Amino acid sequence: MNKKIFLTCASLIISTALVLAGCSSTSLTASANSGPSTASKYAFGILELEGSSNAVTASQTKQLLILWEGCRSLINSDTASQVELDALVKQIGSTLTAEQVKAI
Repeated sequence: MNKKIFLTCASLIISTALVLAGCSSTSLTASANSGPSTASKYAFGILELEGSSNAVTASQTKQLLILWEGCRSLINSDTASQVELDALVKQIGSTLTAEQVKAI
């Protein structure tokens, strides 16, 4: 994979994951009993896949970069709805293969 694209995507994923970790929304963040949110699992899981047989492809990286940018934009917006954020997280999951999701 193009190293520049990966590093850009990795930086965006990490920053978005950190924002999600501090977000007060119950469906995006962990509660005391439920563990990490789906978005956080995807964010850190995608990074963990790098170097494995399930690493994201260059094509997936381009798509994921757009989706993570959208997440970051919505999280920083005063007018974003939870439905919009949930839809983006669902799209992120849909961009990954079944094997990648299972590995995450």
